[in-house]
This record gives sequence, C-alpha cells and structure tokens, in this order.
Amino acid sequence: TGRRLQTFRAMGIDSDHTVPSAEKLREELALGFTVQVQECMLNREIVQAMNDAPVQDRICLVTDDVPLPRLMRQGHLNFVVERAIELGLDPIRAIRYATINPAVRLRLYHTGGIAPGMEADMQLVQDLRHPRPELVLRAGEIVWDHGSYLPHTAPYQIPDHLRSSVHLRPVTETDFAVRVPVPSGFSGGTAVVNLIGQDGVSIRTQRVRKTLPLAAERDGFACLKTAPYLKMAVFNRYGRDQHGIGLLTGMDGVTGAAALTYGHDCHNLTVYGGNDADMALAANTLRESQGGLCTVENGKVLTLIPLPLAGLMCDLPPEVLLEQMEQLLSDCRRMGFNHQNLLTFFTLMPLAVSPELKCTDRGLVDALHKRLLPLIDEIKEISSDGT
Repeated sequence: TGRRLQTFRAMGIDSDHTVPSAEKLREELALGFTVQVQECMLNREIVQAMNDAPVQDRICLVTDDVPLPRLMRQGHLNFVVERAIELGLDPIRAIRYATINPAVRLRLYHTGGIAPGMEADMQLVQDLRHPRPELVLRAGEIVWDHGSYLPHTAPYQIPDHLRSSVHLRPVTETDFAVRVPVPSGFSGGTAVVNLIGQDGVSIRTQRVRKTLPLAAERDGFACLKTAPYLKMAVFNRYGRDQHGIGLLTGMDGVTGAAALTYGHDCHNLTVYGGNDADMALAANTLRESQGGLCTVENGKVLTLIPLPLAGLMCDLPPEVLLEQMEQLLSDCRRMGFNHQNLLTFFTLMPLAVSPELKCTDRGLVDALHKRLLPLIDEIKEISSDGT
C-alpha cells in the first residue's frame, strides 16, 4: 500500500490478481491498476466497492487454481459470476467483468462482445443470476448444446520429452527424520522449532514457534520428536539431491500419507504425512510412476493417479479423473487431512512466494522477509536433575 504500491505502478506493473479487501481495491483502482478479483477474495464489502467504483473498465472477475472437482461440479468463470451476484454485484456488471473487460485487458480485441467484426464467442443462459450455459458458440460455431460437446477432438499423443520427468533417487524413512547436530553425550532436551501455522480454511500461513522434545545423541545427532504435528517434505525432482522438511499446525494426528508432483511453482515432489514409513512409500510410488498423486496408509497404496505429462497432467477422460480425484480426497479426509480446500492446500504449501511461511526443497521460506528460515531455532539440553 501507499508509496510502496505507487512504486510498483511507476515501474510498469499495472495489474493485481490478489485483492484481499475493499480498501485495497479502491486504492489500486485510484492508482491505475487493473484489479482481477478471484472467487476466494469475494465478500460483500469488495462487491459493494466494485458496484460503487467510478472506474468500471479496469475490474475483472478471474479464476486461479480451480481444482478439477470444483471445475466439474460448480463451474469455472460462471461460478465466480454467480457468487459475485449472490453477494450483491449488479448482474450486468458481473457479466462485463468476466467478458469485455478481460478481453480488452488481454488485447483480444476480436472478442469479448457482440458487435460487427468480432468473433461470435457466446453462451446462452436462462438466468443471468445462475449462468449455466445451454448453448455455446466459438467463432460462430456451436460447440456445446444442452449438455453435449459437439466437436471431435483427437486424442493427444504424449511426446517422449514430457515423460520421465521425475529425476530422484529412492527415498528412505531416514530422509524424513529431523536430525539435529548436538555435542557428544547430549542426553536429550528440547528444541525451539519454526512451524507453519495454518487455519484449515485459507492458504495464508503464519510462523508459529513451539518447543518440541529432542532424543539423546546418536552418532552426533539428536532426532526431533515431531508428533502429533503434520510433517511435510519437498524433494527436488529435477536431479538435485536436496529436500526440505516442515511441520504444520492445525492438522494433528493424521494417519498415512499423501504425495503429489503438482505443487506451485516448482512442481517438486511434496509428501505430507503422520509417519515416515508411509511418507517414504508415497514418495517412491510417485518416483516409480514418474509423477502423479497418491495416498498411502499402513504400508499400502490406497489411490494412485499417474500424471505422465511432465508429472502435471494426464490423458484420462475428465469423468474418470474426477472419480479418482474424489476417491483420493476421500482417503485424505478419512486419514485426518481436514483443510476446507484440500487440493489447494496441498499444492500451495510449497509456494515460496505465498505469505507468510512455506516449505520448499531448500527448507522453510519466510516470504514476508525474503529469507530462508531454519526449522530449528535453538536447542537446550535437559540435565540429569531436570533443569
């Protein structure tokens, strides 16, 4: 905000797709930004500010990180439009923010409206407040008609260079142990640990400091006792032998493990779990499948969704993938992963630019202060008399 925000604008940065408050929206519009409002940012105060804004051509409704189940069950931009209208946005403004304004922003001057010389990209809906497309035209041709997709789309042939993208040695249980260098003869004690605090709803996190027990020294190291906190590990999957470990609050007592190679922005291999054995099995399962998502419990792989295209995409029909994805999410919730937006949680906890604290293959990143943060801040030995 203030002069720092003005500096961004003066350097030529002229849009923002993370607008968390009505106050921020008004300030950015006044400074000449285009504001791009996601569904997760919508509330009545922001919607009222959008209705009242003196500038109407620099407001867009947008999406970001829409998981497949929500995409297929609720919709894409039509869902954002519907949600904004429910919160009080004028329906005509809502349609404008999702069509003409974004088209102009992206310099797609041939589309975004209905006029001579423009391509006929249109959808017909019964009710603007609940925009469910019944007929869709692309460049004047009907491509969707009352539940049926009409054009023939040839199956995609996966190029060889998109396969075999996970370059990672076999993972062992010891890779997940938090081993702290200690003096010889260290008899046990405590460590002050930086944890990732999460609230089970948003993707914004905070730094939480906890004191956890340390075991006695063995071969120059003491193992940190991390239970009952959820552990996450991020492995570099591009041939560099490095990984980072983090602990998260708000999801205690998870059984089993979940792993995925889809995780912003580096798309490394990220594993979450309540025990090291299941985490190792999950990591190695995706190493062998060369990418994907999987769940493991009690030494058994429950669900595996291979993603053979660069570890990020697959060639399954969407209906088949949806069924598998919902089964995977069901497994996760039963095992104690209780975030409101679970797929978003999984993919954004390794995102190094997202405030406040995240975990990467280089360890913890403090996004607010632009620095790497150690997992262990300090250690203390407990003497024989308990002091």
